Amino acid sequence: MTSSIISDNSTFRCPVCRASQTMRAVCRRCQADLGLAVRAYRRREFVIRKRSEAIALGDREQERVLTEELRWLSPSAIPETNR
Repeated sequence: MTSSIISDNSTFRCPVCRASQTMRAVCRRCQADLGLAVRAYRRREFVIRKRSEAIALGDREQERVLTEELRWLSPSAIPETNR
């Protein structure tokens, strides 16, 4: 990736120094490579969106598959009733 800023208004904390910042490929404070963390965050957001669509459509199999992936990406993103 050539740019150190990824166009996204979401904020998160650097896993290295805990600085709060917008989505960036490189931490503004400690210069840590955040590319993988940003990709995981974006995948998490995508899976949450697709899981909501599957629930709305009543697609239980797709919901199950996406819930399982979400457990790996971010267990706290799954409501208590679905764990």
